[in-house]
Amino acid sequence: MEEYRLNRIQEIKKRIFDVIISLIGVIMFSPIMIIIAIIVKLDSKGPVIYKQKRITKNGKEFVIYKFRTMIKDAEKETRSYFSV
Repeated sequence: MEEYRLNRIQEIKKRIFDVIISLIGVIMFSPIMIIIAIIVKLDSKGPVIYKQKRITKNGKEFVIYKFRTMIKDAEKETRSYFSV
Protein backbone atom coordinates (compact mmCIF):
# COMPACT_ATOMS: atom_id res chain seq x y z
CA MET A 1 0.00 0.00 0.00
CA GLU A 2 1.39 3.38 -1.02
CA GLU A 3 1.70 6.05 1.65
CA TYR A 4 0.00 9.36 0.85
CA ARG A 5 1.76 12.56 1.89
CA LEU A 6 0.53 16.13 1.75
CA ASN A 7 2.61 18.72 -0.05
CA ARG A 8 3.61 21.93 1.76
CA ILE A 9 0.61 23.97 0.52
CA GLN A 10 -1.81 21.19 1.53
CA GLU A 11 -0.19 21.01 4.98
CA ILE A 12 -0.64 24.77 5.46
CA LYS A 13 -4.28 24.64 4.30
CA LYS A 14 -4.99 21.70 6.62
CA ARG A 15 -3.35 23.46 9.58
CA ILE A 16 -5.41 26.62 8.99
CA PHE A 17 -8.59 24.53 8.67
CA ASP A 18 -7.78 22.62 11.89
CA VAL A 19 -7.12 25.82 13.86
CA ILE A 20 -10.32 27.52 12.63
CA ILE A 21 -12.49 24.47 13.41
CA SER A 22 -10.84 24.13 16.85
CA LEU A 23 -11.50 27.78 17.67
CA ILE A 24 -15.13 27.45 16.61
CA GLY A 25 -15.47 24.34 18.79
CA VAL A 26 -13.91 26.01 21.82
CA ILE A 27 -16.18 29.04 21.45
CA MET A 28 -19.30 26.89 20.99
CA PHE A 29 -18.55 24.59 23.92
CA SER A 30 -17.06 27.14 26.33
CA PRO A 31 -20.35 27.61 28.27
CA ILE A 32 -20.53 23.85 28.83
CA MET A 33 -16.86 23.71 29.81
CA ILE A 34 -17.37 26.51 32.35
CA ILE A 35 -20.28 24.62 33.91
CA ILE A 36 -18.21 21.42 34.07
CA ALA A 37 -15.31 23.31 35.68
CA ILE A 38 -17.64 24.75 38.34
CA ILE A 39 -19.11 21.31 39.07
CA VAL A 40 -15.66 19.70 39.38
CA LYS A 41 -14.47 22.48 41.71
CA LEU A 42 -17.58 22.24 43.92
CA ASP A 43 -17.45 18.44 44.00
CA SER A 44 -13.92 18.00 45.39
CA LYS A 45 -10.69 19.71 46.34
CA GLY A 46 -7.87 19.99 43.89
CA PRO A 47 -7.33 21.38 40.43
CA VAL A 48 -10.10 21.42 37.84
CA ILE A 49 -7.79 20.55 34.96
CA TYR A 50 -5.75 17.33 34.88
CA LYS A 51 -2.43 17.38 33.00
CA GLN A 52 -0.78 14.24 31.66
CA LYS A 53 2.20 13.57 29.40
CA ARG A 54 1.60 11.28 26.44
CA ILE A 55 3.79 9.86 23.70
CA THR A 56 2.96 9.86 19.97
CA LYS A 57 3.50 6.84 17.75
CA ASN A 58 6.76 8.51 16.64
CA GLY A 59 7.98 8.86 20.23
CA LYS A 60 7.38 12.61 20.53
CA GLU A 61 6.14 13.73 23.95
CA PHE A 62 3.17 16.07 24.36
CA VAL A 63 0.91 17.22 27.19
CA ILE A 64 -2.84 16.60 27.26
CA TYR A 65 -5.23 18.62 29.43
CA LYS A 66 -8.56 17.20 30.62
CA PHE A 67 -11.18 17.93 33.23
CA ARG A 68 -10.30 16.01 36.37
CA THR A 69 -12.78 13.17 36.92
CA MET A 70 -11.00 11.39 39.77
CA ILE A 71 -9.71 12.50 43.16
CA LYS A 72 -6.47 14.45 43.28
CA ASP A 73 -3.39 12.19 43.10
CA ALA A 74 -5.49 9.12 42.23
CA GLU A 75 -2.51 7.61 40.38
CA LYS A 76 -0.49 7.54 43.59
CA GLU A 77 -3.28 5.78 45.45
CA THR A 78 -3.90 3.22 42.68
CA ARG A 79 -0.18 2.85 41.89
CA SER A 80 -0.67 3.50 38.19
CA TYR A 81 2.45 2.93 36.14
CA PHE A 82 1.22 5.07 33.26
CA SER A 83 0.96 8.42 35.02
CA VAL A 84 3.57 11.12 34.98
